Amino acid sequence: MRRGESTSLTIAGRALRCPVCEHDRFWTRQALLPKRGLAFLDLEWLSARADLQVCDRCGHVLWFVPPARGDVR
Repeated sequence: MRRGESTSLTIAGRALRCPVCEHDRFWTRQALLPKRGLAFLDLEWLSARADLQVCDRCGHVLWFVPPARGDVR
């Protein structure tokens, strides 16, 4: 994983802090959330994606998955 530029983030109106080291700067990556059937058919690129926030200090990874359609939050 290559590092990008680290930034401070706000999620749902709250400043994001690392639960391990309490640092407040993260860099962002995306990951696929593959489904077995799509992998079998070599169509993983159709899978849903998650945003990964990686702590710039300790490397702890926080996953953020968009809510499913119709979910009320």
